[in-house]
Amino acid sequence: MPTRARASQTAMQIYHNQAQLPSSAFICACVAALIFAMPAHGQAPSAVSPNGSRVTATVLARKIWPPGSLHNVRPLVPDEQTYYSLQLRILTSNPLREDLNHTAEAGSNLEAFSEEVIPDTIRGKTICGTIVLTGDTQGLRWLLKDFQIQSLAAPL
Repeated sequence: MPTRARASQTAMQIYHNQAQLPSSAFICACVAALIFAMPAHGQAPSAVSPNGSRVTATVLARKIWPPGSLHNVRPLVPDEQTYYSLQLRILTSNPLREDLNHTAEAGSNLEAFSEEVIPDTIRGKTICGTIVLTGDTQGLRWLLKDFQIQSLAAPL
């Protein structure tokens, strides 16, 4: 993975694990990761390499993003679409295919977005699905696809 894409991915991981860091360490780590993630003047953004992971995860929270609420948030998405996001604690993660990068790590927390309507009752449940990291050095987003609820409840 190019250095800038790796730095941008690191910034997202720091953001999602901020509760585990003292506030001053969190701020310093984010600033450093974002500085290295910024493309040099005149340089085109570096895209995330093809990736995909088949994960089992516990759903920690669900959020609805109404049309237009992700306007100007990279990577850009259509303004007319409602999106749903899930805060996930990754329990297991395997490459989707051998030829793809495997970017989701077991034990990490991340926010994954979906265009599918996700019921509010999903919180606390275990799901199995595919996640893909999208975007470039200007912004990253996890997408959740083809997921199924595996159990009624998982320990939080």
